[in-house]
Amino acid sequence: MSLALQAQPRTDDRPGQHISIGPHGIAQLPSVLSPHQQKKACDYIHQHLPERMALKEIAGHLNLSSSHFSRVFKNSLGISVGEWIHHQRVSMAVSLLNSEGKNISDIASECGFFDQSHFHRVFKKITGVTPGRWKRSSHATFSEVKT
Repeated sequence: MSLALQAQPRTDDRPGQHISIGPHGIAQLPSVLSPHQQKKACDYIHQHLPERMALKEIAGHLNLSSSHFSRVFKNSLGISVGEWIHHQRVSMAVSLLNSEGKNISDIASECGFFDQSHFHRVFKKITGVTPGRWKRSSHATFSEVKT
């Protein structure tokens, strides 16, 4: 009687990182973030949005390597970590631009852009208009400008 060995999925004991062992005994990391990991990453980014963030810091918050986190974040959300951060910062900027009394350079700084020229470029790429034009416009919502 021969017994065929069947690989059983296993996980390691690191929180948030589940490694399964495939049929050929090769470790396989998941290709997407779990809902908990996704929420934890997004919450961390939101809390630190005005600050300079390194991919290594965000990944470390989830006990993942930078390269694995970058890959599974993009697989989970459809855009890179950097692009997602830019979208969140522009969304924050839109709210501030729609309020009275703030100038564009202050808004750029409050939203985590360390250079007004970079803010201008990213804002226009995402919304289709410059921050100045947005401020002078009828204060459309972020979702109305460009999807």
